[in-house]
Amino acid sequence: MNKYKVPKIRFKGFNDFYYKTTFNKFYNKGKSGGTPSTKNKDFYNGEISFLSIKDVTNQGKYIFQTEKTITKKGLKNSSAWLVPKNSLIYSIYASVGFPTINKIPLATSQAFFSMEINNLYFSTEYLYYLLLKFKKKELNKFIIKQTQPNLSKEIINQFIFKIPSLQEQTKIANFFTIIDRKIELIKEQLSLLEKQKQYYLNNMFANEKSYPKIRFKGFNDEWKIKKIKELGNIKTGKTPSTKNEKNWLNDVLWITIPDMTKKYLTNSKKKISLMASKKNPIVKEKSILFSCIGTIGNIGITTTITSFNQQINSISSIKDGVEYVYYLFQYNTEKIKSYSSAQTLPMINKNYFENIEIFVSLNYKEQTKIANFFSIIDRKIELIKEQLSLLEKQKQYYLNNMFI
Repeated sequence: MNKYKVPKIRFKGFNDFYYKTTFNKFYNKGKSGGTPSTKNKDFYNGEISFLSIKDVTNQGKYIFQTEKTITKKGLKNSSAWLVPKNSLIYSIYASVGFPTINKIPLATSQAFFSMEINNLYFSTEYLYYLLLKFKKKELNKFIIKQTQPNLSKEIINQFIFKIPSLQEQTKIANFFTIIDRKIELIKEQLSLLEKQKQYYLNNMFANEKSYPKIRFKGFNDEWKIKKIKELGNIKTGKTPSTKNEKNWLNDVLWITIPDMTKKYLTNSKKKISLMASKKNPIVKEKSILFSCIGTIGNIGITTTITSFNQQINSISSIKDGVEYVYYLFQYNTEKIKSYSSAQTLPMINKNYFENIEIFVSLNYKEQTKIANFFSIIDRKIELIKEQLSLLEKQKQYYLNNMFI
């Protein structure tokens, strides 16, 4: 644990040393849950909410509803118990160390340890953030390493913490609650913008009919069907020999699927030498890369001379606007995926890929207008993601410095 008796950052007016306590002092009542037999249908789809780790992953700090429910009969015939609302719940099996606060009465499986907190001395909200910080810093040394990692009541009750007064706990909890609310609002804003983008993608590109549902004024021409190979030159990538170190110098970008996280491909985890690039497919800037093996549908625009591996096809020397073609592929991703082979590792070979037919506007001005419209949306999405990332980093900084 931290050797200091007080955290690095404190609110004004709080100067007392933190006092040492153990996990078992936090609660008046605490126990793990249980799972009713899944063989008995009478135990499920009842009126009692039944918590799963998926609910915690999806909802985070507060649980307002659960995907699964059990009946009173299921509760009675298992070791599950009805956890009062505003209890602190802690995951102890498989996905270990996730705290949450239930805003509804519920039952849980044995994968959770639920606590009715002693609120005379401890703030439930503060303990939530304390355990969140503890997960990142201290938890691993306590986990029982089995097929699935887990904790037990006996182990977690031995956790030692340094705690401030209840008044300071409340101040800290309120501070982090405000940050979390800001993060939540930004995520909602991001989700709304991504849904808006998808709506426009679905309606500003032609599909079964040769006319999109939504168009800019002044554009009335019919869209035409083209094969992907008519958009530009198609190449499949390659991996240079890993046995020859001279192939792997920092000369030319070598894109793999994990590198394809943004619209513009500006960097790669690995790079190849100029010598290797002469034997490997390369494309110039303003080419499109599309992943066709494993993870199908990652798309990017090259910004310099670029090479890529065999999971990726490129479209270069593009005859239409490259930005427009990028969004054209975004819209048609699901259609392209439908051509993948039904294997353990889904894939679309080059021949299938280049012969897929899609509707294309032949009007360059319309292409440009569409591309500019979606580029503005993407820039807004990018800015919101940057804002979210900054706020999450700030939260982590304060977690690291406002707790011991």
